[in-house]
Amino acid sequence: MRSGRLRNKVTLQSQVTTVDTMGQRNDTWTDIVKTFAAIDNTGGTEVDKTSGEYSKTIAKILIRYQDRLSGLKQSDRVLHGTVIYDIQSINNVRDRNKDLLLVCERNGS
Repeated sequence: MRSGRLRNKVTLQSQVTTVDTMGQRNDTWTDIVKTFAAIDNTGGTEVDKTSGEYSKTIAKILIRYQDRLSGLKQSDRVLHGTVIYDIQSINNVRDRNKDLLLVCERNGS
């Protein structure tokens, strides 16, 4: 992959749950790594559920593999500026530990 495609600065984050002294759960997001990515918004669909209609935007996000990402999970997310992408699938391209392809759903779209 040519590095010129990786022009979007993104932050990969993992959710951390802590319990305060009052026993309340606090969910926060912590940064795993900041890196550059190629983001391709592949399109969207409108979903009609009993609660109403909403649109769903899917994006493919390509990043370089890093050892720190070996534990990346679908429950993690990608932050690009103020846009949040929920990870739907993680593909280690050709199982070569060079590139990761993340298929994501844009949160709040």
